[in-house]
Amino acid sequence: MACVDTSGQGYAIPVVGRDDAPETAITRDEAQAWFTRFLLRRVGRDEYPSTTQLDLIEKSIPRDLLDEYLRALVDKVAHDRFPSVPLLRRIQHLIDCLPHTGHPHRPRRAGRDDTEQDTEQDVPTETGSDE
Repeated sequence: MACVDTSGQGYAIPVVGRDDAPETAITRDEAQAWFTRFLLRRVGRDEYPSTTQLDLIEKSIPRDLLDEYLRALVDKVAHDRFPSVPLLRRIQHLIDCLPHTGHPHRPRRAGRDDTEQDTEQDVPTETGSDE
């Protein structure tokens, strides 16, 4: 189907039928990742990202895309002479969600025998007295 805009130039409207749908079912995780990546691309393109889109990302972002989202926001404020305070607050909130350095939040490797040593490093020790 071709249409004509007000300048007299034609443009095409793609029509997707049911036959064009993928034959395999999409999983919830795949749909969530697609949705987040779609919004991340939009946020990356927009000079001033939509608050609604940022909220949608933050409500559904898979953990493995959190770093990519944080980088996109940091890139926005790093290249802006007057960074958006709401974007800075979002970045601060995301940083609070990340694991602290020095704390082993990585998966254990198979065959490690030093589990006691890792446990001891996780527990903070107090060296001062309560005087």
